[in-house]
This record gives sequence, C-alpha cells and structure tokens, in this order.
Amino acid sequence: MRRVCAVGRFKTCNDIGLVLNTRDWRYGLLWRLGVETGLRISDLLRLTASDAAKICADRKLEVRMIKTQQNVVISPSKAILNEIADYMLHRDLKANEFLFYSTSINRGRPLSRQHVWRVLRAAGASLSVSRVGTHTMRRTFALRHYRARRSVSALQTRLGHRYISSTLCYLLDGDKLLT
Repeated sequence: MRRVCAVGRFKTCNDIGLVLNTRDWRYGLLWRLGVETGLRISDLLRLTASDAAKICADRKLEVRMIKTQQNVVISPSKAILNEIADYMLHRDLKANEFLFYSTSINRGRPLSRQHVWRVLRAAGASLSVSRVGTHTMRRTFALRHYRARRSVSALQTRLGHRYISSTLCYLLDGDKLLT
C-alpha cells in the first residue's frame, strides 16, 4: 500500500481547496478544516451542526478522538471560524445534522470515508498531484505544525500519538525528512 503524502507547497494546498470548493462547498471546508486541525477523517465526519455552532461561539473545537479516545482542544483561525459560520448560515442545518452530510441514498448520514477519499483523489489528480487521500490533510497539518514550531514532541502530543516513531512517519518521505 502506498502512503499518501503531505502537501508541502502552500499554493498547491490552496489549489486543492479551490478545486474541492468548485465541486461542493462542504468538500472545500472539510479540506481546510482537516489541514488546519490535523484531525482524522473519522473525527471530522462526525461533526454536527451543533458542534459547529459551539466552535463558532467558543472559538475552540473540543474533540474526543475516536481512535485514541484522547481529548484535544483546537483553536481554529478566524478565517476558518468565519467560513464555518457562513457555511452554517447558507446550509440551514438543524442541530443534529452532520456538518459533512451525504446527499445520496444515505441522506441524513455523514459522508463516508471512501467517498471523501475518491473526491480528494480526483481533486489531486486534476492538479497533477499524486498520492492525495483523506490522511493527506493530517499529514499536511503535521508538516506545517513542525515547520512552524520545530518540535516533534509537541506535534506528537497534538496528533495524539503514543510513540514518537509514529509522529516521525508523518515527517518522512522515504528516508528523507520533510522540512
């Protein structure tokens, strides 16, 4: 299995977000929220409209990660808070509805991980960027976080990893450290 990679170039990361926005606003928002928070796709897809309203009101996102059962508190940027608020206003979602909802036969349920993977993969392919998938958002977050802070241990805590070796995998492309 080939691993997905981080999107290291800021312009490419923004371009992927723009391509996703043209398909549907929720995909663009999902991409930007994933890249900014570093949450796993399973944690992002279970966010509801009431969670989004709380994020905008409190200016922080409190999540209990599904995989590790760890609590994490994230302070999203003002830009992402404004985008969430606009999204909520235009989508007219009820409190219990999923933020990233399915419009297909599974209406009322969140998008599936597989569907999001296909959408992200297609967006990457349209820009000639290979190895894009759902975990690309988390890896891109990790790379940006490391570049800004240069602390692997802080990144390990933020990602909820038990072992530093797991965190280092996010910063390596083969044997080369991404910096």
